[in-house]
Amino acid sequence: MRLRRNWIAGLTLAAACGTAPAALTFTPAPGYTATPVWSGANGAHFAVDNGGFYVYGKESAGANEYQNTVRFFDGTATVEIARSPIYSGSEYSPDAITAVGGAVYWAHARSFASADVYRTAFTGGIWTTEKVLDASAGVTVYGLSTDGTRVFGTGLNGGDSIAFILDNPGHCRILVSGLETYSGGSGFDPAGNFYAGGVDTGFAAHTYRFTAQQVADRVGGARATPYAVVEAVNAYAVPNNGTPVMENDGSHLFGQQYKSDWSGTDPFAYNLAGGATRLLGSLSGGAPYNVTTDMYSRDGGLYFMGKSDWVSGAEAAIYRLVPEPGTLAFLCLGILGLRRGAVRRCCAALALAPAVAGASEFAVEIVAYAPAPGQFVNHPYYNDPTAALSAPVGGGTDAPDNSSLVSLGGFGGSIVLRFEHVVADDPRNPFGMDAIVFGNATWVDGNPNRHWAECGTVEIARDANGNGLADDPWYVIPGSHITDPAAQWQTRIWDDNITDPTYPPASAAWLPPGRSGVWSTSGYRLPPTVFDRTVVENPNGLAATDEGIFGYADFTPTMVLGDTDGDNLRDDFTITPDTFYTFPDDPLTVGITLGSGGGNAFDIAWAIDPATGQPARLTGFDFLRITNGVNHIAGILGELSPEIDAVADVRPGLFGDTDWDGDVDLTDYGALTGCIGGPGGGPVVGICRVLDSEPDGDVDAADYAVFQEAFTP
Repeated sequence: MRLRRNWIAGLTLAAACGTAPAALTFTPAPGYTATPVWSGANGAHFAVDNGGFYVYGKESAGANEYQNTVRFFDGTATVEIARSPIYSGSEYSPDAITAVGGAVYWAHARSFASADVYRTAFTGGIWTTEKVLDASAGVTVYGLSTDGTRVFGTGLNGGDSIAFILDNPGHCRILVSGLETYSGGSGFDPAGNFYAGGVDTGFAAHTYRFTAQQVADRVGGARATPYAVVEAVNAYAVPNNGTPVMENDGSHLFGQQYKSDWSGTDPFAYNLAGGATRLLGSLSGGAPYNVTTDMYSRDGGLYFMGKSDWVSGAEAAIYRLVPEPGTLAFLCLGILGLRRGAVRRCCAALALAPAVAGASEFAVEIVAYAPAPGQFVNHPYYNDPTAALSAPVGGGTDAPDNSSLVSLGGFGGSIVLRFEHVVADDPRNPFGMDAIVFGNATWVDGNPNRHWAECGTVEIARDANGNGLADDPWYVIPGSHITDPAAQWQTRIWDDNITDPTYPPASAAWLPPGRSGVWSTSGYRLPPTVFDRTVVENPNGLAATDEGIFGYADFTPTMVLGDTDGDNLRDDFTITPDTFYTFPDDPLTVGITLGSGGGNAFDIAWAIDPATGQPARLTGFDFLRITNGVNHIAGILGELSPEIDAVADVRPGLFGDTDWDGDVDLTDYGALTGCIGGPGGGPVVGICRVLDSEPDGDVDAADYAVFQEAFTP
């Protein structure tokens, strides 16, 4: 028997011959199909590797005695590979399993207070098993996962819900402490970020995200103590009694949701970008329960187990769930397994989450990506332009989250993005801002007048000819420092001859993929005295309250999701990215507006025709272009290059809310009295634009009537 076989071939055969137990039935949600790929008795949990499935279960060994078994299914046959010591019925049974590096790790619970963890591997033609964590360590294991090298888990250590690292042999090191009342599952996304879940006494579930660097610091010893949940860079409140993460494809958390009568669980997907949850189907026919567990996204599908009870899995089946061909979900799941940037952006508004309001508030398409030479243009984490789609991933004012960025390289490197709708010049928008560009800038030593920043210029265009192409005139957002567009438009020449100093770059590693010979890039050059430096300071002074730099990409930090008070910690665990990152920072005031997701906001009304310098008078835009406006190499730090995370359409506020505090009150009435001028009394400028309800260019009796309806003294 072939115990190691091709993954795809094995699953094709398994899908063709697998049948579920007669009583156990999974009914997929509309738009999906589900096929059983393995079925049998005593299946409590399962894991996958490149050769097939490991099935972990419990069977009788005599009167009130049991043994846990691990079996391997390679697509044609199932063989037992490991068996636990005999235990009494009072001890709890199979708990968790994961596979990595040709070995399978399985946790054998010893009551509710501890667990043994075993490692089984195929070595020298036979399966061998060794204990790698003894129950004497006092850890109860709820879940096991892997980053592809090491084994991680969740459980209880005394009364503390934890995530841990399994250090072979026989040692468990706590990674995260205080995971709600009960810990849940854990897992990694394709970028190496770690997710650990917890459930409180009311069965409300939360999942916490820690960066790959945080994990590396704890693994390598740079971090001496466990992390607390408040140190997570993101936290997700999974609704509807959903258990925390069991799998993560970089776009969604997958888990199980309790049925309304608590008779079991069904699989769900939680959209990381939009916060929406969708059931993927329903399990029925089991006795006495219908429980789904253990999920893995592989080969364009989601694999999970259904079983007839909570513990032993007397009847069980492994299902493969795939979107039906031709659906948007099918197109998305077809790319599962790509790096997180591509997967997350594709899936965020399509496959597993239903269409929701705000799902398209971020750019949806990369029209063009043309980086100039630079140190990161060949780095796989920073040269994927799809990282600029969907919602940003914020790290706060002190340190960026660099897990979702695309680099533009040197001067003139650019990216063009498209929205699926026209981004409108809407006077209801807070501060009059219409769009936000997010990057990875931070403050220096906590001073909001000093920025680690690499600024890019912003241009916008309408699809005036309606052909869907970015071939109509571009209009520049001049911001604070483009005062003469014609004079500031510059061109830089590059070549691939790194031995010739005539043209840069001097390193072959800096050449963008596909570039050769001699070529050039162009853009609006920002004043070198202000921008050709790693630390960009407010021209108004280091104690100023008015911001002297605005209108450019990658100048203002992107905040941690849900950080409403600016302390770089999440405060609101219910707010979603499409709500948080569509409320702009006031770009004309130093600091970050509380409640804003940060980033660099701009008003469409700022746009000018670069040929004449006159206002463009656009009512909206379809395309946005960001270009590196800095032509400077900062020694060993390399070129100054904007890194772009996302672009958002600002969420409109209430009509009449002139101070954008969420209500229309006496303060707004005072603004109204200063703006009313009667018919033809325009032009309406500044704050008065919020009060022109038609809009028809004036604030008159008709606008007053609309204001009265909105007024809440």
